[in-house]
Amino acid sequence: MEPSPSGDPLSAMRLARDRVQAQREQRAARPGRLIMLQRCVMVATGVAVTTLMSIQIVTRYLFGFSIYGIEELMSFIAVWLYFIGSAHGAWGRGQISASLLDVALPFGQMQQACRTLACLVTTVLCGWMTVWSAQYFLNSVHRHLMSLEVGIPMAWVNISMPIGLALMTFYFLIETLEEFSILRGRT
Repeated sequence: MEPSPSGDPLSAMRLARDRVQAQREQRAARPGRLIMLQRCVMVATGVAVTTLMSIQIVTRYLFGFSIYGIEELMSFIAVWLYFIGSAHGAWGRGQISASLLDVALPFGQMQQACRTLACLVTTVLCGWMTVWSAQYFLNSVHRHLMSLEVGIPMAWVNISMPIGLALMTFYFLIETLEEFSILRGRT
């Protein structure tokens, strides 16, 4: 670790953490096209799920009949909402964490090393799940799987999984690199 101008390694880590936090805030203030696209997808899918659910409720309880396939279609759209929303949450560091590191360990290299390791494990696991979901998607393409009620190719639903997980892996990798730079006391 590079010591700070005062020579204290902890000061260098605090300075690096402050710089990384400032960079994160700057990115959050000016999201790029990819983030804006994710937000548009989330809004569109959220509106679509809400609209379809409202239509189903009105037709079922006011008119006494159900529209065939609407629930299946709604669940397919919800899958897109979940995976793109999860990717957006990973970008914004909005995932839920039950870390006791801040309480159990004092600020320092050991705490930062544990944070960095946790980020690395998260990135590797998410990358692994991305590979699995890509294989699942390719299997649905190869087997020409179709939905039972509305008859759409399942590939249109399953592609959301590797897309969302790949984005999550990318955002977790960025977080891992940031945490590693803090551990080293550099940005």
